[in-house]
Amino acid sequence: MRKWLKALNSLDQYISNHHKGNEKRTLREKQLTVFEDLRNYLEAGGSEGYVKLPTGFGKTVLFTEFLEALNLSTVIVVPTQILVEQTEEKVSQFAPASEVGKIYARAKEFGRQVTIITYDSFIDGVENETIKPKDVDLLILDEVHQALSPRRSQTIQQFSRSIKLGFTATPEYSEEKKVQNILPHEIHRMDIREAVEDGLLSPFSAIIAHTDVDLSKVKIISSGEYDERDLAKAVNIERRNQSAVQLYQQAFQNESTVAFCVGVNHAAEMARLFNEANISAVAISGQTPSNEQKRILGEYAKGNIKVLCNADLLITGFDQPKASACFNLRPTRSRVIAEQRAGRVLRLDDNNPDKFAYIVDFLDVKYNKKKPPVLFADIAGAATIVHKKKAAKTGVQLERRGWEYKDLAQLHIQGLQITVNTEEVLRIVAQLQQEMEEEQRFLPFNELQEQVRAAGIQGKDEYIEVYKQHFGWPSNPNTTYKENWKDWHEFLGKEKIFLLPFAELQEQVRAAGIQSERQYREVYKQHFGWPSSPDSFDRDNWKSWYEFLGKEDKFLSFTELQEQVRAAGIQGKGEYIKVYKQHFGWPSSPTYFYKENWPGWDEFLGKNK
Repeated sequence: MRKWLKALNSLDQYISNHHKGNEKRTLREKQLTVFEDLRNYLEAGGSEGYVKLPTGFGKTVLFTEFLEALNLSTVIVVPTQILVEQTEEKVSQFAPASEVGKIYARAKEFGRQVTIITYDSFIDGVENETIKPKDVDLLILDEVHQALSPRRSQTIQQFSRSIKLGFTATPEYSEEKKVQNILPHEIHRMDIREAVEDGLLSPFSAIIAHTDVDLSKVKIISSGEYDERDLAKAVNIERRNQSAVQLYQQAFQNESTVAFCVGVNHAAEMARLFNEANISAVAISGQTPSNEQKRILGEYAKGNIKVLCNADLLITGFDQPKASACFNLRPTRSRVIAEQRAGRVLRLDDNNPDKFAYIVDFLDVKYNKKKPPVLFADIAGAATIVHKKKAAKTGVQLERRGWEYKDLAQLHIQGLQITVNTEEVLRIVAQLQQEMEEEQRFLPFNELQEQVRAAGIQGKDEYIEVYKQHFGWPSNPNTTYKENWKDWHEFLGKEKIFLLPFAELQEQVRAAGIQSERQYREVYKQHFGWPSSPDSFDRDNWKSWYEFLGKEDKFLSFTELQEQVRAAGIQGKGEYIKVYKQHFGWPSSPTYFYKENWPGWDEFLGKNK
């Protein structure tokens, strides 16, 4: 207990120092907000949560500052060797006092305070007991959407006494695979629009390059993605590849570009064509030796290589602010891939404060209308997003500045038609969705329910395994029939698992003396009718863990606190954090505890803005 209290105090001290400006500020204000939410989550007893932040937000710096402040035994798990190296660089830069060890195929540095390891090596280490869950206080899961396989999930579950924090831009990998399956609590969420408008990511335009290629006969595999071999045959063809090179020549000359290709051969062919056109390009993939990968990325950072042609190696973890254009030569049906790869070019560049990013989706003329490709404009909910402050200062339509000076719509490239108008891009996105819905032919809800019950389906997992064998059964009946849907128990005609009414549950929990969320999760299975996640099972009655556990009386009402704080002459958030422990009934984070009443720090303190 003393260790955890000390860790919380360290987080408070970090926040206080930031607001007082005692040290050089590493985190931007929005990053500090996430830092504070993480701190509040731990204080409330949370131990299994995730943060959704858009790619390029700076989550590695964020969790590095967090682990340094906590000063606990930490394991950071990342997907690739490239990310092991990049994460070590960040930890060494921002937490130089931390002793860091790397574990992957080429390095075995055990026994350090901070261990950075790939997911594959992490599983091996736990299985051969070189990594023992009891020795790990803090487990950070970077790109946590890649931890959802059964083997990885089971390994993570062994760390029942560790604080487990996940970071990702894409927590909903699919309807069946979600980060909440392993880390039930969302601590903070930020979408792309918010991050760009607040100046945390580069402004961008999403552009559509229409090709004359036919994808309609490309097989779609069980995961819902295109079969890679079929897709490569369809798109790795001379005229389509050449059109991409010509587009770069005519509109993106000298832009540092990442081209996402279909497999190693396609990446190699694209690099060859770019180089033949006197554009420096290199193919990079998982088959490229790690030393060579490092050299290539270094040359790209220097500007000596203009186009990286890659076979999905750089979808996650590629951290190069210079990258400003993304050529999506590989169509995808995955919303995760569509968001992750565009994020490679949205990172802010300190050396180029006027950076404007471009995401070019190559949309082939024919495709399976039941299962169309995913475009980035659909993910972002907009074709162009700009910084709010910069737009307000200049008083001009910055959303037009990005692409109009390139005059892309006037280009003449054989086999390629460019759409840049924001309204037209969004019309195409809506058209794809409408076509898909019109092509779907599902049974009426009552008829589906009757067939499912007659088939003796026992659960959601069984339904997902067999629905493709039945005409008219949708993959996700809960979303297809939103108006009719209640829950899986009712749909399958099964009796619900008994759970106590909320008031009775709360009474039993308080009587049992449960002191925190962590303690509740350790013991709930021992009690009949206790749900695993009381904060989500009855949202109408849920307020907070403080209130649920009967701890709310320890704190003043919002009005009482505000009166005392103003009477004490507190001048700022940093001063409040420094002194709140000296006052009975003052919470450490009033923004969190009084969410519904919170008016902002200036109003709370009685100061004029």
